[in-house]
Amino acid sequence: MRLLTISALVLSSLLSAKAFSDAQPVHFMGCNFNEGKNMDDMMDYVDKWNKALGDEEGYTAWVMTPTFTSTPDTPDFVWVGAWETLSSMGQGMDAYMANNKVTAVDSKEWPATCEMNTLWSSTNIREG
Repeated sequence: MRLLTISALVLSSLLSAKAFSDAQPVHFMGCNFNEGKNMDDMMDYVDKWNKALGDEEGYTAWVMTPTFTSTPDTPDFVWVGAWETLSSMGQGMDAYMANNKVTAVDSKEWPATCEMNTLWSSTNIREG
């Protein structure tokens, strides 16, 4: 019985380590447009931001807009950014800061106020 318990604990910890190593960090920002701003302004910002990033790999981003919702306080859009791994997130952040890419696009140009800003860990459970 003791061997079975130890085996279960070892297997559990290995599976947990595997799930953690496979985790994909995903950043969400739920935003509402500032007065007089709209999605055209957001896409202008996105164009400048993509040029500032250049050919940097390992980061994928989406701007998501609601199609329908059950809550009245749904944001105008959600910015979603994902990295392949926690390591690639760290490397991308280091490169972004080191290359002054953070100042290449003036944050004053960001056309929205984002009340939700959160980083989640995602594990793929099914390929499409």
